[in-house]
Amino acid sequence: GEYQVAREILTDPQSKKPPAIYNQMRYVNGSGDASMFTLNGKRWHAKRRACVPAFSSSRVRKMNSIALEHTEAFLELLRNGDGV
Repeated sequence: GEYQVAREILTDPQSKKPPAIYNQMRYVNGSGDASMFTLNGKRWHAKRRACVPAFSSSRVRKMNSIALEHTEAFLELLRNGDGV
């Protein structure tokens, strides 16, 4: 299904990103430098491999609990009228 297609595009180092679309993404970080989102081939694979540990299941669980904590605190502020 669509999940498998997305996974293939995001993990296949041979997947080519259309320059007309992805060249604009180079300026998202403000510097215009290439990133994992705009690179292809070996350079893309090296960047992707470097960020894999940040998305281990234990780290994602930890991030989820931190995000939930902050979301609950924000909702409490909104309920009390102290929010944004």
